[in-house]
Amino acid sequence: MAEFDVQDGMTVRDYLRILRRNWGIILAATTLGVAGAGAFSALSVPQYQASTQLYVSVRSTGVDGALSDLTQGGTYARQAVLSYVDVVTSASVLGAVIEDLGLDLQIPELRDMVSSSSPTNSVLIDIRVTGPDPDQAAAIANSAGGNFAEVVTTVLERPTDGGASPVQISAIEEATSPPTPVSPHTTRNLALGFVLGLVVGLGLAA
Repeated sequence: MAEFDVQDGMTVRDYLRILRRNWGIILAATTLGVAGAGAFSALSVPQYQASTQLYVSVRSTGVDGALSDLTQGGTYARQAVLSYVDVVTSASVLGAVIEDLGLDLQIPELRDMVSSSSPTNSVLIDIRVTGPDPDQAAAIANSAGGNFAEVVTTVLERPTDGGASPVQISAIEEATSPPTPVSPHTTRNLALGFVLGLVVGLGLAA
């Protein structure tokens, strides 16, 4: 094997000699890294994520539902969705969810479990709930969707004359109990533990 200087006059052969002499240290460090990652994954509480998707539309105000009215309604809906996303995690919505389901949670605690987003240039709103109980996560997601629609149509977009709200919010995909957890990522943790242990072992050996 050809030799070449890498640092302080040491050669590749020198490094290989070090590795052969200290393979036990490297093996021990790698084993500890994998074991630590496995223990972390085993002790972590599994988290499940349930999601529901809502469709926002605006009723045509024209008598014959003209195309221009539909276009304007679609544009308004896309613009409104940007602000509606934040309404999902408002105290008005989450407080109603807690009351509906009888949850033993405070609003800040529930807010940590709920997130919402909207695909770019769409009238869709995605609500995701992450928690240790898959059935509860699904129930919270569906309740959040229903109460969100109620708040928007009866409070935020309620006509001054008391008529029906022009905004309609429909669930196009209801949440169901997720069969598998989204965390911990055991395989990824074990891989990271292996790499970290190997690096530490190589460092100690060198």
